[in-house]
Amino acid sequence: MLVAFVLYGTLAPPVVGASLLDDKLAHFLAFAALMAWFGGVFRPGGYPLVALCLLLLGMGIEIVQAQLTYRAAEVADVLFDLGGIAVAWILAAAGLGKWAELIESHVVRRPT
Repeated sequence: MLVAFVLYGTLAPPVVGASLLDDKLAHFLAFAALMAWFGGVFRPGGYPLVALCLLLLGMGIEIVQAQLTYRAAEVADVLFDLGGIAVAWILAAAGLGKWAELIESHVVRRPT
């Protein structure tokens, strides 16, 4: 659902009154959230592949935006996507990537 939300937010007609800073911050936060999510689901050895796939998603979004009359493709958007991916990867590698395992261990009752 997160990926679908990001796709909708980046490909739907833009919100009236949104500023350039809001756009860049949105790119950063969206891709940080995606990397944080997948960082909690995948083991650290999978982080490079997750990061690559998310970067390719960001680049693909910009390619599609270049075809839309109401959106504009920008290299800066991909750089902010990459920044969000990098920050979340660093946090996940520092130990926050175990968030899903911690939640599962407290929520899911294991048979005894």
